[in-house]
Amino acid sequence: MAAAASAHALLARGDANGATSRAYYAMFNAARSVLWLSDEIDPAAIKKHASVFRLFSERFVKSGRLSAEIGQLLTKAAEARFIADYDEIDVSLSSAQRNIEAMDQFLQALGAWKENRG
Repeated sequence: MAAAASAHALLARGDANGATSRAYYAMFNAARSVLWLSDEIDPAAIKKHASVFRLFSERFVKSGRLSAEIGQLLTKAAEARFIADYDEIDVSLSSAQRNIEAMDQFLQALGAWKENRG
């Protein structure tokens, strides 16, 4: 996943804002991907962030396919991305590291779901 690799690379270079933003987009696009894989929802039909959050919550968290904790990771990543992209205050490197760890956990959970969905 290119956005995840970019997030790690940006963090290694000390770009906390960039790493946080790319981590969010890796998670956002992964959520869109599993909606397509699970329910055949065309990613082109769900470009809006709110639509992805709503459908992901309904079809994965509330249905019990994934834990509430995994759903919260996506919500928190969106909040962090907003700060990274729009706030006048920069994200700290320690916060960016936590955002990357959350991204890795989220992507791992979705990967496990894909492997076990058969």
